[in-house]
Amino acid sequence: MVTQTPTGFIVLPNVTAVEDVLFNSPSDQTIVFYFTEPICPGCDTIHNRLCKWTIMYPTVKFYQIKTEIPGITTHQSTDVYYPLPCIKTFKDYPTYYDCITTRNGINTGLYESDINYALSL
Repeated sequence: MVTQTPTGFIVLPNVTAVEDVLFNSPSDQTIVFYFTEPICPGCDTIHNRLCKWTIMYPTVKFYQIKTEIPGITTHQSTDVYYPLPCIKTFKDYPTYYDCITTRNGINTGLYESDINYALSL
């Protein structure tokens, strides 16, 4: 089964789109990058929960990044920690040039803790 995009997530098609989100979002905007690959059993496992996130966190912007995009895994902000899925949270990237949290695996409770932490900053 090919990994699906969770409801409400925007697919970023290239490195330029990633940079646009990071550098042109308001400094108080919490951003979540969800990294997937075409065949990702872990992504399939958490898909239903991720589909609820845009309702649970209406002020957060959610993006899916497919690791097969050329150059995506070597970009400073999108270097990926395997195994997938991997989720990174960001806020005010132009100031810090770093993510707030990086986590991989299928424990959505930990991901949600990371999102709540980013929202608290």
